[in-house]
Amino acid sequence: MQCRSPRAGALAAFFTTLALATHAEEGTSPSRETAAPNAVVEPVIVSAQAEGGIVAKDAPIGVLGDLPLTSTPFSVNVITHELMTDQQASYLGDFLKNDPSAAVGNVVISFASLRGFTLGSDGYLLDGLTLGSLLLDGRVMLPAFERIDVLKGAGAFLNGLGGTASLGGALNYIPKKPTDTPVRDLALVYSSESNVGVEADLGGRFGTNDQFGYRMNLGFRDGDAAVEGQSWRQRGASLALDWRVNSSLLLQGGLYYVDNKNDRLQPFFVGATGPIPDAPDARKNLGPSWSTFDQDSQIGWLRADWSFAPDWSVTLQYGGGQNNRPYDGTQDTRFGVITNPAGDIALFASEESSHTTVQTGQALVHGKLSTGPIQHAVTFGATGFQEKNYSSFESAGVVLGSLYTPNEQPQPASVPIADTPYNGKTTSYGLLASDILSFGEHWSVLLGGRQAEVTAYDSTNEELPGGKISRFSPVTALMFKPTPSSLIYINYAEGLEPGGTAPQSAVNGGAIMAPLVTKQYELGAKLMARGISLTAAVFDMRKPLQITDASNTFVQNGHQVHDGAELVATGNLTKALRIVAGAMFLDAKQENTGDPTTEGKRVPGVPQWTANLFLDYAIKPIPGLFLNAGAYYTASQYFDPQNLQSIPAWVRFDVGARYETRVGGRPTTFFLAVENLADKDYWASAQGQALTLGDPLTVKATARVSF
Repeated sequence: MQCRSPRAGALAAFFTTLALATHAEEGTSPSRETAAPNAVVEPVIVSAQAEGGIVAKDAPIGVLGDLPLTSTPFSVNVITHELMTDQQASYLGDFLKNDPSAAVGNVVISFASLRGFTLGSDGYLLDGLTLGSLLLDGRVMLPAFERIDVLKGAGAFLNGLGGTASLGGALNYIPKKPTDTPVRDLALVYSSESNVGVEADLGGRFGTNDQFGYRMNLGFRDGDAAVEGQSWRQRGASLALDWRVNSSLLLQGGLYYVDNKNDRLQPFFVGATGPIPDAPDARKNLGPSWSTFDQDSQIGWLRADWSFAPDWSVTLQYGGGQNNRPYDGTQDTRFGVITNPAGDIALFASEESSHTTVQTGQALVHGKLSTGPIQHAVTFGATGFQEKNYSSFESAGVVLGSLYTPNEQPQPASVPIADTPYNGKTTSYGLLASDILSFGEHWSVLLGGRQAEVTAYDSTNEELPGGKISRFSPVTALMFKPTPSSLIYINYAEGLEPGGTAPQSAVNGGAIMAPLVTKQYELGAKLMARGISLTAAVFDMRKPLQITDASNTFVQNGHQVHDGAELVATGNLTKALRIVAGAMFLDAKQENTGDPTTEGKRVPGVPQWTANLFLDYAIKPIPGLFLNAGAYYTASQYFDPQNLQSIPAWVRFDVGARYETRVGGRPTTFFLAVENLADKDYWASAQGQALTLGDPLTVKATARVSF
């Protein structure tokens, strides 16, 4: 295995030196990781440990189960509940700003990417289960989740696939679960201009021996956003239950519901003629007053963890649900095109009715055994997935306007939608196996793979031509642990993605391309010491390039190659100062395209540099008072494959404060934040060849009390 970047040797040497220094300070006292450097944590223990509330020690690593992060040969960044609470996160981009490899297009149906690769619907997981598009809405009910694990890189083995996997990785939403300590939290939330709401978090245990547990989250908010005329209403609820049947068997289940209503969404742009105009005033709304977009989702899940023998356990999971975009006679103008460099625009008014149902499940066996001096941590499993889609989409007309002087246009005549027909389904089945072989305390090797088959069907349940994928996706890694709290690793993994569908404007419109085999090499290092976590990685990632060539034919030709390096630091620099920081360099090129206008050009929508910095400081003279500040940078991005259109680099500044006290004897915390402090107007992203605007200056405030 090779990593093409010359940065790899320096990275490994730096972290080896740093880890050995830490080893000298820490000594060699026994620890969980010393006893079994790469052992799988028993699945009955389903909780992430944290230092200072923002540093997680363990996380579910796909089908491998819970692993210490410093024994995991993959890049993982855990966004904890405490960090999201402190930053008053309410949207996908509010928490992904803490990871330099992540980018978010500021739209409701999320345009999220990791390491420059857009996430497909398989990029959104619930407790490790692939749920297709059920979590694709950028405004999930965040109070329902304990944390979000950002899993980076080719994940066909780790996370499975249901039809639209991504080489970039996946976001794993971990729902809140019952705790031994009772939870009674209530929060009042506000966001400018007049969006207000209430959240409740209730949990505890009951029964003769506290064998039953519950966790309930409720939320409601409504009102105007910082963008003029835009409003957002969210209603949500979640419930998690568990039953500790005995010391070796834990049963869990949960329900999740969210309903989002968005009026007068700020549109995004899927095309532009000529140079990209300057970003308009982000506070001014570009859409008409009658534009409305609604979506709701319901999810249910079950899980059983059984330790059936010493060092052996089985995990069974099932999840299912649906999401809906109901048709009620309204229209939305959520996307359009920029028609000239002067900033004139054309928004597409549309009517839509859609319904998606998903069923997914997996069975995993984890075990430990020895063959002579070699220790094994093995995993076997099977997975299944099905998604059915029903939809009807009608174009109602075009609404003309300008980026700078938007004009209110009358609503086009309605084009009634009579029903929501069945469009087809996708199924996926897989078998997997892996073994982590440990050779003493310092060296180990991961060997694994998944045999998966994905099939796409049309509206008559006939297999689509070229719609079946069947392939073995391997993964391997070599790990060296200088100390129990550090790791140096190199991995190789493959991903599997369906081929694209040719646009109708192409000569071969509607044709389905062959499956895409993606590849990744990564060299990384991790260190956790004195309350801070440091991770670094260099990587080479390759995906076949799908483009419309000079003859207007949609083809697979060449590769999209992403060579990069990233560094993330999270934790306590001092007793008073916490930090969440990161930076990524990404050289993303189009190679061997056969077209001189695109050969060697940068991949559209992928910046060369991204960086984030969040500092939280305790003011010692005023106990309970904390001040924080954040800075977020994204370099310039090209909009088109020929690199003729681009948007400039941008940096955004946030400031905030929180005050922890007691009111009426109850622990109470007040939060205040100002995002985009300079009220900067900017194009936030061009990923997926879709231009999105950043939000204007936004004020947030929360009062949270525990009973």
